[in-house]
Formats: sequence, C-alpha cells, structure tokens
Amino acid sequence: MDLDPVTTPDWFPMELDAVSRELTWLHVPGGKFHEPFFEDSVRLHRRSTPFIKTPLTVLSQSNPDAPAPAAIFFHSSRCGSTLVMQLLSHVTGCRTLSEPPVLDTLLHLEGADDALVTGLLRAFAKPLNGVAPKLFLKTDCWHLPQLGRLKRLFPETPRYFIYREPDAILRSHRRMRGSQMVPGIVDSRHFDIDPASVNPADLDGYTEQVLAGIFRQAATIVEEGGLKPIAYSELPQFVWETLGPELGISSEDWTEAKQRSHFDSKGPHVPHQPAAQEFTTSIPDCLARDHARLEAVRGRFR
Repeated sequence: MDLDPVTTPDWFPMELDAVSRELTWLHVPGGKFHEPFFEDSVRLHRRSTPFIKTPLTVLSQSNPDAPAPAAIFFHSSRCGSTLVMQLLSHVTGCRTLSEPPVLDTLLHLEGADDALVTGLLRAFAKPLNGVAPKLFLKTDCWHLPQLGRLKRLFPETPRYFIYREPDAILRSHRRMRGSQMVPGIVDSRHFDIDPASVNPADLDGYTEQVLAGIFRQAATIVEEGGLKPIAYSELPQFVWETLGPELGISSEDWTEAKQRSHFDSKGPHVPHQPAAQEFTTSIPDCLARDHARLEAVRGRFR
C-alpha cells in the first residue's frame, strides 16, 4: 500500500514487535478508540482494516507539532480507571489510549530512547476531525516506576492516580485475576518484589504483594505531589464535575459520556449494576496504611 502511515490521518501504531523492532500501523476510521481497552481496538481493526509495517525509527518523524497528552492516569487496577477512560472517549475532541501494549513494549525495550516514546504518543495525537485532539493516556498498573520518565517528557501534563479500597480490589482479582497478579507474567520487580522471593503456588499471597507494591509506590508519589488522587467512591460524577473543568472540558460536552456511565465500563452494552455488598476481605497492615495515606492526601485536595 503506497501511503505513509506516519503522516496519513487515522493511521496509528498499534503493535510493536520487540524482536524485529517493527511497528504495525492500522487504519482506525474516525480516529477514535471507544473500546474499553486498547488491545480490544487492536483486535477489532486487525480483522477489518489493512495494515502497514514500518521500522520503529520512523517515530522520530511523527507529528512534531503535536500537543502533549492532556492527562496521564496511573491506577491500582479494578478501581474505576476503565470507566474514567470510557467517559472521556465519548467526549467530542478527546482521544483515549487505555493501557496500550505498544507503549508498554516500548517503555521496556532495550535502547528505546525518550525520542521514541515521545514520538509514539505524538503519533496518537494526529488531528481528530481536523483539530488536534485532547489525548488521554491510561498506563498499565505496573507503570508507576515509569512516572519519572513520563514526567520528564511531558512536564506540564496533569497526572492522576485512581484507586479503590484494597479489600475490594483483592476480591475482584480472586474472582478473575489480572495478568500482573500471576507470578511470571509481569516482571515482579515493577512492584519492588524480589523474583527469588516469589512462591508461584501462593496466588493470593502474591496478589497481596503486588497490590501492596502499587499502593506503597503511589502513596509516596502522591504525598510528594507527583500525582493527584482519585478514589473509586467519587466516580462517575467526579469526572464531569471536577476533572472536566481541570482539563478544559466544558460542561455541555459530557452529554454522551453521562449516558455511557449507565452501562458497565468493560461491557458497553451491559447496564451498570452497583457493586454487591460483600464481606470485608482482610488485608495486610501495610496495605491499610498506604490506603490511609492516599485518603489523607485526597482529603486535602478536596
């Protein structure tokens, strides 16, 4: 196909092969990612649109005048972060990237310099209906150690940490474990866990260790002012009442997003059901302390 995906509208770098260092660009008609997760968008457009492969190095040429991301969201997992991104995806002029594996691969790729990371996000800031979009990024929950790098690249971009009561997160992962909660899938060192100390047979214990690492890292960064905290209990109203004004989104732009809030964040056609009341799950003392640290700072922000 004789076109340049770097400069052509609605073509985006959706996959990165870490071995060949090739990018796969897919055509996304309309340039919007409405699916709950970026990988859902990849599967959808892989089936229905053409693709082009290029060397990774083309990112150094991508969209040099693109604005920085409008906001970057870090999160604890199972905390309402998907809902936040779904609501933003239904606001005119906004484009959302929800845990894009292509970014995760690049952040951990040996020799990938800052220019490539910047170039990747610029490639996603191509015009939307002829206008530069507000680009919102949700990282993976193991990306808190990458905050310093992203802050250096985009110093003016607001950064948030979305979280929930630890016992609710643990219950959710016991019902259906995320990949990071299974030993050996995501590098345990991202959570300050020595790989040699991991007992692969103790899934519940490992899940607690991972979550403790996330909360410990986040609480320290939030206390230092590096992230603004958002609690699950504030959603969804917080998004249009507080977050919207902070990010320059006017109140009349939320009509479609408010309708979306009535449906499940991960199942766009399933009506939202309030979380069932469950018995409290015991949590390690360190998790309780770090959750309390987050709550204390959030109280000062509100």
